[in-house]
Amino acid sequence: PVVFLIENSWSWHNGFVPDTNTPAGNGAGIKAGGFLLDSSRFPDPEDVPRHQVHGSVAFDNRVQGFYANHHPGAIEWLNNTAFDNPRGFDLINDVEPGTWPAEHFLRNNIAFSNGANVANADQRLIDDEANTWNAGFSVSASDFQSLLSQGVDGPRQADGSLPEIDFLRLAPGSGLIDAGVDVGLPFSGLAPDLGAFEFTGGLVLGDVDGDLDVDLVDFQIISSHMQQSVPARSQGDLTGDGLVNLADFRQWKAHYDAGATGQQPLGVPDTATLYLAVVASLPGLFRRRRDVD
Repeated sequence: PVVFLIENSWSWHNGFVPDTNTPAGNGAGIKAGGFLLDSSRFPDPEDVPRHQVHGSVAFDNRVQGFYANHHPGAIEWLNNTAFDNPRGFDLINDVEPGTWPAEHFLRNNIAFSNGANVANADQRLIDDEANTWNAGFSVSASDFQSLLSQGVDGPRQADGSLPEIDFLRLAPGSGLIDAGVDVGLPFSGLAPDLGAFEFTGGLVLGDVDGDLDVDLVDFQIISSHMQQSVPARSQGDLTGDGLVNLADFRQWKAHYDAGATGQQPLGVPDTATLYLAVVASLPGLFRRRRDVD
């Protein structure tokens, strides 16, 4: 049978009139199958296509993130991330499962902060291991570099791939790194990570521009975006809250100090001077604080 593959895709805010929050449509992020609930149209059980969904993200959809859509056969869900949907993975299969058992196969998926991370899952009809909802796994906000979706609708890269932003990418030290099982997809490290994005390392705490150095270039990026909302670490948001502020400066400063050895090179100000420079650039912030006090 013909097998459809959905991979490395993002789907969000489905089920609304475009550019509004007015409900419309079914509200599913990624529908991965289905035969319109009409069993007279179903193929023989051995001919039902086994669709595959890999490395994809579904968030902020009105009803479901990932939806089996009553598919009368197996769907492979591998290394996907469902976030902030009423139902993360909706595996409904209520059409004569004795004849057409779903037998969905789920590995290395993240479901976080959904109304129900997994819905309509008949454990007799699915095979799920090494997902965040399985025993021995846990997931929290601290596992991610950012939970802010700013930049998802930005321009694609020159090679056609989706934008590289911090949203839903694993943070250094997350327990979901190397926590998956090998399903035949490329991975780095000792084992596959959970979720849609493989952590490739290279992040250094305090490093803004990704050159593995905590230096004055990072400070300049932070100071130039101070008190601005930004979508990514590369623009100065080290804390992942979507805003460049003193918390980001302090994280940079702590790791800049820790990496300093001996005397600073000629012309490089010490961190006390840098701190005063940041404070001087934010008179409005400190004036508001005094007014409140």
